[in-house]
Amino acid sequence: RADAVDVNMGCPMRKVVSSGHGAALLKTPERVYEIFCAMSEAVDIPVTGKIRAGWEDSSAVEVGQAIEAGGGAAVTIHGRTRCDFYEGHADLEVIRRLKQSVGIAVIGNGDVRDWVTARRMYSITGCDAVMVARGCLGNPWVFRTFGERRTST
Repeated sequence: RADAVDVNMGCPMRKVVSSGHGAALLKTPERVYEIFCAMSEAVDIPVTGKIRAGWEDSSAVEVGQAIEAGGGAAVTIHGRTRCDFYEGHADLEVIRRLKQSVGIAVIGNGDVRDWVTARRMYSITGCDAVMVARGCLGNPWVFRTFGERRTST
């Protein structure tokens, strides 16, 4: 039994988006709403979504509101657009705008490598949690520093 279902609408890979999946869904908030309505009605567990800031420009607020209106319990947002792929820096402002626009939990993602960058994301965006992804690939012990810092502050 799963505890939740997470819909990944953040994948930027060409083979995924060329068929209208992954980050391609960021172009159609109305479709995201339909997906979350159907999934929320079909299961008795929370349905969450992972998105990017948008396709080329930011659509995160509209997509996040569609997730919430469709019954979504939370949204994780990677602060880059699909066109950014993994280049540049995560846009913390778009995460902050999303957090201010929805009543569900917002999990910030992008450029979190350690306690300092996690704390920075929290303080700038007001997000409810952070996701560490590539930041733990080269340093799987990064999470130890999170616990150490929490007990000392």
